[in-house]
Amino acid sequence: MKKYREHPEKRAYNKTHSSRPSYDEPRKKKEHGQVFLRDQGIVDSMLRNATVTPTTTVMEIGCGDGFLTRAILEKTPCKLLQVFEIDEEWLNVVKESIKSDRLSLNLINVLD
Repeated sequence: MKKYREHPEKRAYNKTHSSRPSYDEPRKKKEHGQVFLRDQGIVDSMLRNATVTPTTTVMEIGCGDGFLTRAILEKTPCKLLQVFEIDEEWLNVVKESIKSDRLSLNLINVLD
C-alpha cells in the first residue's frame, strides 16, 4: 500500500486549528467560487503591510472557515472587523469558532 505525505499547508492548518469545535465542516461551493486561503506566510505579509490602528474598521469579504478572520483579530488592534459572507453554513462555522466583541458577521452577497 502506497503511503501519501500530508500536504504542508494542511499540516500548518491543523497546527493553527487544533482547538476547532467538533462539527462537520460544510463543503466548499463552486457556485460561490469558494477558495480558502491556507498560507500563513501570505496572511502574515498582508497584516504586516496593512496599517491597522485601534480606530480602524477592517472589512473581509468571504470569511470561509475563519483562517484570515482569526489572524486579523489576533494580530491587529482593529476597532472592528466587518465580515461579509454569502454562505450561511460557513458564516455559522465562524460564528461558533471565533468569539470577539470586535467581530461583526453579516450574511450578504456583496456582489448584488
